[in-house]
Amino acid sequence: MKKTGRRIVGILLSICMVLTMTPMAFAAGEDETSDSSAAASGSITTETALTEAIESAPEGGTVTLEGDITVTKPIVIEKEITLNLNGKTISNETAIWEGDNWSLLEVAGGNLTITGEGTFQALKDDCYAIDIVNGGSCTIESGTFVGNISAVYVLEGDLVINGGTFSIQQLDPGKEYAFLLNCLDGNYQNGTATITVNGGSFKNFNPRACAAETGDDTTNFCAPGCIVTEEVDGNDTIYTVKKLDDGQMAVIPELSEEGSVSASLEGTYTTENSGFESSGEGKPSGTVESGNVSVDLSTEAETTTASLNVAADTAKSMADKGATLEIKSDVGTLTVSNEALRTISTNADGAAVTLSIQNTTDKNAAEGTATYELTAKAGGTDVFTGSTGTITVSVPKPNNEAENFFVYYLGTNGAEKITDAKVEGDNVIWTV
Repeated sequence: MKKTGRRIVGILLSICMVLTMTPMAFAAGEDETSDSSAAASGSITTETALTEAIESAPEGGTVTLEGDITVTKPIVIEKEITLNLNGKTISNETAIWEGDNWSLLEVAGGNLTITGEGTFQALKDDCYAIDIVNGGSCTIESGTFVGNISAVYVLEGDLVINGGTFSIQQLDPGKEYAFLLNCLDGNYQNGTATITVNGGSFKNFNPRACAAETGDDTTNFCAPGCIVTEEVDGNDTIYTVKKLDDGQMAVIPELSEEGSVSASLEGTYTTENSGFESSGEGKPSGTVESGNVSVDLSTEAETTTASLNVAADTAKSMADKGATLEIKSDVGTLTVSNEALRTISTNADGAAVTLSIQNTTDKNAAEGTATYELTAKAGGTDVFTGSTGTITVSVPKPNNEAENFFVYYLGTNGAEKITDAKVEGDNVIWTV
């Protein structure tokens, strides 16, 4: 959420300077007969040698470092190229941050891939490690990236992180580690600045639940099918992202308001032998047994709403492979038949699906009565209506002394009695 106009040492830079930044020219094309896989020749151990190697490398070529390099201004990438750090370090000993110079390396309309387990080490209290402008693209496969306020900043363009470790030295005065990965707010919202995290480790920054673009911990940079694990290291927490294997699923807790519980179901269902990646003791969990995927959202806190957000590819894999879905919670249990899943997945048309149950009983309601709202939506639109499949609902009896209950569906046509409602133990069960 941080604006580009922050001077790293605390002085504010006019935002209009960023918005009127002069686009940099694209590098001239190389001879089509050049070997695009060949590493740039020469000993690349100085700033000048690195700049010349990048300029002379063919489109799609590779530049490999042969020594640690200290830079005095950003290395600018304006073409498609791979930078192999080769275990070496790019750093600065004097301040770089001035005007439009923000980082050790800038991807300015180019397409950069970084490999080689090396390091970008920014001078403390000075600059970012990397920034992306002019619609550039950067894919980070490995390496260590140490910046200030942000390790990588996207003004305009795309960042993909498949691996590497990321940290910052200077913290934002109000948000601390919140902007370790960051985009310009407006461009993030209109889709011209993106960050996709498939892997990597992040110090005190959870890329799945951060405040970078939303002001609260609801920004999610992680790709579908990725999970985040936490490991405490002294006073720090290291968040590590990894992609689930085929056939693995995970239930991932989501930020919820008081009285609510919410989680996401991600990954792919392949057979009844599919398994769940643990989210940690005491957190929402899942199991697979005889073709039924069961998610438990039960908590020790009093809840009136339980929601499960099912990723589009997860819903489709369960629908295609004949699975059913059970969602348990303190509010009630929903069991979605495979036919209903097929309808829901088809109607969602590639969007994530949210299945929820909410106890909406008025506190002044007559004793022994209860009201529940059940929804299956994608993008705010109902995706269950018209299905020939079923969702079975089980909720606690509103009065444990009563033996007979009547269940009514309150729809646009008024109250309609549900004839198959029954009592089993302490629960009332019916099918919609």
